Amino acid sequence: MIMSTSAEELKTFIRRHIASKTPGLFEILNSFSMKRYGVKILDLFFTSPEKLVELLMNYYRDSYTAKFTLQYLFIRPLLVKIKKLDLEEKVVEMLLNDPKEFKKLLENLNIV
Repeated sequence: MIMSTSAEELKTFIRRHIASKTPGLFEILNSFSMKRYGVKILDLFFTSPEKLVELLMNYYRDSYTAKFTLQYLFIRPLLVKIKKLDLEEKVVEMLLNDPKEFKKLLENLNIV
């Protein structure tokens, strides 16, 4: 098995990472996600990643900032936790260009 980290452990790790790097942003994005989709932001990340991309694009109205946020606040801590940081660029592009493949990757890593 590639990893033994549960989705809940990853959510906690990512939430703490976001809070430490950008205090208050997690709460704002979580609120935005709840209002728009009725789902917490990290649940959206793991279950409907294409909606997270859409949410960030709508929130920032700037593709560069949305990509930056995805890469450094969501993808990087995920990959750090599962010790796969070398896949960062590939995973970011996968999430942006083919969210279904990203979701398959999460399934293959036994995350969802």
